[in-house]
Amino acid sequence: MKTPKQLTVLYDPTCGFCVRCRQWLDKQPKLIAMRFLPQGSSKQQTLYPNLQYLTDAQGRPEELIVIDDTGKVYRDDKAWVMCFYALRGYRPLAMRLAKPGMAGLARKAYAAISTNRRAISALLGMKGDNDLRTELQADPDVPHCNNALCALREAKAKVAVQEGG
Repeated sequence: MKTPKQLTVLYDPTCGFCVRCRQWLDKQPKLIAMRFLPQGSSKQQTLYPNLQYLTDAQGRPEELIVIDDTGKVYRDDKAWVMCFYALRGYRPLAMRLAKPGMAGLARKAYAAISTNRRAISALLGMKGDNDLRTELQADPDVPHCNNALCALREAKAKVAVQEGG
């Protein structure tokens, strides 16, 4: 198998646990570049218009999907192993989990986590992208802008008002 140069990870933006995993993956040293797209996003639909994926009754994504730069699609536990394969510190683990005798363990571990991911999110107070965005927009102390410069201006103005200037 030719090693891919880039992986696209399609994650569930409605699941706090999935969002945290995406953030964790993004921070890890990589051997293969990774980009992250929320499943169902317009960008995902533009790049992969024919991709079929599973959703639950509420229309939320029900599987992890990774697509390599050749177009090969990995789903669920195989996608999970590919994410580890892309990471410098986790490639040996991915190689072990990909072996025939260990594939069952990878499937069971992934199934245990993915089946309970929403409960894990709730238990740990992890919010999905939309829930977090809604919460932040409702907070009057959070700057309501779309860039750092705007946020800095709002913060300076707020301090000036508090200092009476």
